[in-house]
Amino acid sequence: MSAGPQARDRPLQRGCAARPDLAGLLVRPDGYVAWAADAGTAEGDGLADALTRWFGEPAGS
Repeated sequence: MSAGPQARDRPLQRGCAARPDLAGLLVRPDGYVAWAADAGTAEGDGLADALTRWFGEPAGS
């Protein structure tokens, strides 16, 4: 079984007063945004693909 993204990321919950519609971001180690979602985005829509694209396959996959 794959370890999944939980084994390679560190979730952090914060709000953004300037962008209250922003529901999530994936920020690469170099500070660039690799994935973003607004409140209308289905939960996780495209996140797994972005994690794989920028950070590789999960360990054990």
